[in-house]
Amino acid sequence: MRQMHSNSTVNEALKCTKCKQYVAKNEQDLARHIAIHDKARNHMCDQCGKTFKHPSKLRLHQRIHTGEKPYQCRECKKRFRLSHILKAHEEIHLSTKAYCCNQCGKAFRVSKNLVQHQMYHCGSSRKGSNKNTEAKTRVKNLEQQWRTSQESAWGNTDSYS
Repeated sequence: MRQMHSNSTVNEALKCTKCKQYVAKNEQDLARHIAIHDKARNHMCDQCGKTFKHPSKLRLHQRIHTGEKPYQCRECKKRFRLSHILKAHEEIHLSTKAYCCNQCGKAFRVSKNLVQHQMYHCGSSRKGSNKNTEAKTRVKNLEQQWRTSQESAWGNTDSYS
């Protein structure tokens, strides 16, 4: 065995001979990994020619070309190609949106996103412009209002700064 880091060792017998990078935990794990190198990419996309080892991966890829988005958010009805992207998206609906636009009512979890949104109302997307500064000032005021309302609701007088 050879020393890899100060407190770990690598068994050379469990290292992939094909890619020289993968180190398996046991012989069965190594055999499974080596099969990845040996398996042919027999499943080809008829749109772009990209090849895949598994037909399921090809089907997922083909959604790029077809535009199919089978996963829909229950909250906002937005659609997604992959289920894990839907799950990540749904997290936004679970969090409190403390930063609310005073012009249109749209709410955001992160103040930076509200600042960017405010640029839309100001007609500015350039950094450093006066309108950018105005939007940031509005957001700072909204943040302070939100903090004050939270302090009132919870009886908390601690500073959030």
